[in-house]
Amino acid sequence: MVQKGSRVTAIYDIHGNLPALEAVLAELESVKPDLIVVGGDVVAGPMPTEVMHRLVTLGERICFVRGNADREVVAAYDDRPHAEPIDVADPAERVAAYAASRIDREHRDLLASFAERLIVEVEGVGQVLFCHGSPRSDEEIVSAATTEGRL
Repeated sequence: MVQKGSRVTAIYDIHGNLPALEAVLAELESVKPDLIVVGGDVVAGPMPTEVMHRLVTLGERICFVRGNADREVVAAYDDRPHAEPIDVADPAERVAAYAASRIDREHRDLLASFAERLIVEVEGVGQVLFCHGSPRSDEEIVSAATTEGRL
């Protein structure tokens, strides 16, 4: 699916941090983007429900790309009874289980609907691919230290 916009903002790795999200959104008020791409890892953190509620208020100006943590929260929601205590040894699984225990079915379904990749037609730039990690995997890390050969 190709989205269009002349001013596009991308925010990634919110990780359930509502105060940080609010600070970023406040900065965006002066930019007034046509489209906000949320690039994954949205709720795995301390305030998952509050973050989802806030993002939903942005309406049609927002598009979501799935991150590995989003996928893990959906799996934790589907796999665990929500009434049980969160007793998981792996820290990432514990965060996913915590977030899953706090969100409702509507938020779970929204997380599950996030696109793996998103192409945006940016005026003056052309098509831009948004993904979490890399186009191959939402867990692959690409950084300034990534070699040309690997890219």
